[in-house]
Amino acid sequence: MNAIKDTDVLGKEALIRSADSNDYDAARRPIVPVVRFHDPQFPENAYIADDGVARNLEREYQRDAALNIKRNNIPYRILLLPQSPQGVRCREMFEQFNQLLDTPLIPETRDLALMLRCIQHKWQVRLLWLANELCDRPVPDLADSHLRHLVTQCGFSQLELEVPHDLTLYHLLQAGEGEVREWCERHQIKYPFATPFELFLEILQEEFTASLEHCFNFMPFCTNQRKREDEHRLWTAFLNDRFFDGEEENAKYERSNQAIEEELVAVLQSSRWLGRIILALRECKGADHLNDPWKAYRQAYQPLIRLIADEITYLQEQPTITGTTSHRVPITGEITPEGYIVWFTA
Repeated sequence: MNAIKDTDVLGKEALIRSADSNDYDAARRPIVPVVRFHDPQFPENAYIADDGVARNLEREYQRDAALNIKRNNIPYRILLLPQSPQGVRCREMFEQFNQLLDTPLIPETRDLALMLRCIQHKWQVRLLWLANELCDRPVPDLADSHLRHLVTQCGFSQLELEVPHDLTLYHLLQAGEGEVREWCERHQIKYPFATPFELFLEILQEEFTASLEHCFNFMPFCTNQRKREDEHRLWTAFLNDRFFDGEEENAKYERSNQAIEEELVAVLQSSRWLGRIILALRECKGADHLNDPWKAYRQAYQPLIRLIADEITYLQEQPTITGTTSHRVPITGEITPEGYIVWFTA
């Protein structure tokens, strides 16, 4: 039995360790980032009797208990924010983001429960990074000085693509919420959000839920990497309003440019809020106040093609990784005495 680094959601690197090794590289395990305000009398990571820290850890224990996971310890890292308007807003925003990660889903297997916790841990890192950026970086080097050490190197590389995409989406919503409201009214779609931030929270909730559905909806693993990359290029072309020229590309996708566009529009029309936003703002992207944020969003979307590769898939309610050939190898999770989640292959 071999140990591997913690999950696809933390990065697909597979550093193999012997089962009897105690070297779990604890600094690179998923760790709960506990946020508190800076108090100069306490050094970083010192013991702090702080009600906020206790509340955050209690939330994590409750999330464990809801999934029937028992840990004597939950590893965490205290992140100190400045006592400034930006620091206050950052913590408030992160607490709002963190609430999105509560879920009523109860996995049927222990391995899926552990995988769900890993997904939640990585999302916490992503959302704290995002909150820091949206609040004008109250901790200027937060990502490198703290967050880099909370996920694997490959997981951190994923976050370097996801967070800029989140940021550009937020700024696009700030600029174009009026157009989204008007589009919903024309299409008789109820718009329940009071502010662009509420809409942004809903989109993040949708994405987090989708990441869990990937674990709980067990579909045959039949889409190869090349096909998924082709589909990503189609969406990039759709966002750029620039489809393919010539018979060669049309033959490759076995349908005309018009058919491709109609198909993608139909997908967006039946999707959730992100799809509605793209349709609404694509119609008026040439407006002066939307030109720059739309361009920034398109540019941030393009690199996401590098996130498509997904080493872990779920077959018959069991997480698996790619073996030495094309077959899938089951993996199982264990909890170390320190509270870290470690994954093993047979």
